[in-house]
Amino acid sequence: MTEDPDAPTRQDPTYRSWLHWLVVNIPGIYIPNRGETLVEYVGAGPPEGTGLHRYVFLVYEQPGLMEFQGAPVSTNRTTANRVSFSAVDFTKKFNLENPIAGDFFQAQYDDYVPILHKQLKGEDNDVEEIASNAQTTINMNSILLLSCIMFIFKAT
Repeated sequence: MTEDPDAPTRQDPTYRSWLHWLVVNIPGIYIPNRGETLVEYVGAGPPEGTGLHRYVFLVYEQPGLMEFQGAPVSTNRTTANRVSFSAVDFTKKFNLENPIAGDFFQAQYDDYVPILHKQLKGEDNDVEEIASNAQTTINMNSILLLSCIMFIFKAT
């Protein structure tokens, strides 16, 4: 899972945490290619003037395939089921232990944020722009997954 605990601002995180990505039932090391995506990945999009936001990646071990009835579900074209997500409540509800890996990065507002916000409102109908955003997401996923895998190896 990936979340922003600093939404909408670090000083007033009333939307803590904003859920950016949630994948479950990942077999072995196939992150996230063979997992079940419940909440599609949305990149960093801190509002203008809110400073640095932390983006936290957490990996939990499951005892096997599980049903995630009642878990949040969302596409990358909406904010539905993303605001005020609680990793603690989620892990309690589905009987998951402490994270086995984690990582984070910080980001602040840049010129990509308005494009992302349009995407989340379903307003980006420009096919080239959508394709470009998808490629950025794929590249970012690869970088972030390598970072998480490196963290796992460092921890063991």
